[in-house]
Amino acid sequence: MNLNDVDFPGGRFHVRRSVYWQRGKEPFENKPKGGKSKPIPGTPRLMAALKACRHLRGERLLYTDDNEPVTPKLLRLWVMRAEVAANLPETGRVHILRHTYASHLAMAGVPARTVQELCRHTSLRVTMRYMHLSPSAVEDGVKMLLESRAAGGKPVGKLTSADQKLPSSGS
Repeated sequence: MNLNDVDFPGGRFHVRRSVYWQRGKEPFENKPKGGKSKPIPGTPRLMAALKACRHLRGERLLYTDDNEPVTPKLLRLWVMRAEVAANLPETGRVHILRHTYASHLAMAGVPARTVQELCRHTSLRVTMRYMHLSPSAVEDGVKMLLESRAAGGKPVGKLTSADQKLPSSGS
């Protein structure tokens, strides 16, 4: 990701390209998966972390301490270190971060359609793989129904409309 892909004041980033690395070949850029580019909101914590690590060393967002752009191999090594530190099986699978993001959204009770949008899944079917993750989801659903009935049919246990607003995509 390049620095100009990050809107720090707006709290979002824009995936405009995918960089593909093939063993023994130069990396090449292409359109992102699905061919669509759309702003993605970031949490304040993520934006602060990106701002803190963006060393003004070049056009890329992330560099090593040796002033080299971060490569897929290095990302895999970083993930493996984190897995070891967390006492997890060592896989180095960077894509797991995408699954983790979707899983955490689902376990936080974020509606499936919103998880789909945030993860840029092409279908709700893909998103539904993550929606079974809260062990108490069924019980929580019944509790929410009972609370709603007690509140005269008002929605309960979910974000208010003000909380649901994401940074504007400008479109």
